[in-house]
Amino acid sequence: MQRPTQAWSRYGHNSRPPAHRSYDEDEADHSTGWSPSAGAWLPPEACKVKDALFLGNVTAVQDSNFVVMNKIGFCIKCQTGFPVPQTLRRMGVTYRVMNLLGAYTDRDLGAESQDALLEKFFTMMEDAAEQGLGVLLYTFQDFAWPCFCVVAFWMRKHMWTVDHALAVMRSRWPGLEFDDNVRQALVGLAQRLASRFEGIVLQDDEFVLTNTFGNATGAGGGDVAEGAQGTAT
Repeated sequence: MQRPTQAWSRYGHNSRPPAHRSYDEDEADHSTGWSPSAGAWLPPEACKVKDALFLGNVTAVQDSNFVVMNKIGFCIKCQTGFPVPQTLRRMGVTYRVMNLLGAYTDRDLGAESQDALLEKFFTMMEDAAEQGLGVLLYTFQDFAWPCFCVVAFWMRKHMWTVDHALAVMRSRWPGLEFDDNVRQALVGLAQRLASRFEGIVLQDDEFVLTNTFGNATGAGGGDVAEGAQGTAT
C-alpha cells in the first residue's frame, strides 16, 4: 500500500513542506493509484457530517457503491502525497484537491495565500450545494485533514468562533484534536474573518447545524455514512 510519502504529512511544529508545494493539486495523482486489492487492505471508513457532506478514507473514496448511494458528485482530497485512481469520473464524479491543513500550517505561506485557498474551497462547496450534489472530503486514514477543512469552511460561512466550530466538528467526529500550531492558525483565521465580514448575516443552514450539534451531543456522536463499514470513532 502506498501511504502518504511526505515526512511532514501529519503536520507538526518542526515539519515543513517543500518550497514548490501546491495545496490545490497533488503530483501523486498522476501516478498509478492504490486500490483495495493491492497490498494490505484498509477497511472503508466514513462519516456523515450533515446532509450531502461526508468524510472518508482512501478506501471509501474508491467504493463506487458508497459514492452512488450517497449521491456524491465531488470527491475532494484533503491530504496529499498518495495516489487515488479517479475511476468514477465516468459516473460524473468530479475530483479536486484542497489541502487546507497543510496550507495553514505552512510557515512560509502568507495569510493572504492561505485565505485565497479557503475561498477556493468555499466556492467548491457552494457550487456543489447549488447543484444538489454530495461532497466527500477524503484523507488516507487520518481524519484531522478533512475535519480541518470543515472547521475552516464553517468559520468562513457562519462566522463561528474556533471553539464553537471545533465543538460541532467533534460532535460528528469524536476525539478530534489539533496541535497548538493548528489552533493558532484557526484563531488567526477567525480574526481576519471577523474584520472582513463584520455585520454579515449568518447563512441559512447555521440553525440546522447548531440543532444537529445539540442532538449529536446528547446522542453521543456522528452518523456512519450509508454504505460505509467503518465507524465514526
